[in-house]
Amino acid sequence: MTAARPASFIEKSDSCSGTFNLRSLLQIDGSFKGKIVSANDVIISAGAVVESTIFARAIVVAGSLKGEINATERVVLLAGSIIEGSIFAPRCEVERGSLVNADMKIAQSVKEKLNAKD
Repeated sequence: MTAARPASFIEKSDSCSGTFNLRSLLQIDGSFKGKIVSANDVIISAGAVVESTIFARAIVVAGSLKGEINATERVVLLAGSIIEGSIFAPRCEVERGSLVNADMKIAQSVKEKLNAKD
């Protein structure tokens, strides 16, 4: 995981909706509803509330996320996180104390999912 400072930031007191297409690290401390596509990492901090489809390199969740997580490298669910939806990543780390109600597919890349026929 990168130690870089987030270039995009949603403050704890902020609420946003829409579509984000980013090359930079995104940290969400507030609430967000919509779609996120990032060439970098997405961090959902403790206390954050997110309803989203996310495509990113790595996704770290400490808050609440309802939706679809798609990571090209890995997903990290920290203690206290609440996940409802689906997770697709080559690696997924789940800390004790996470609440996960999700379909999970651990595979080599998101491209496999995009090319898969349901």
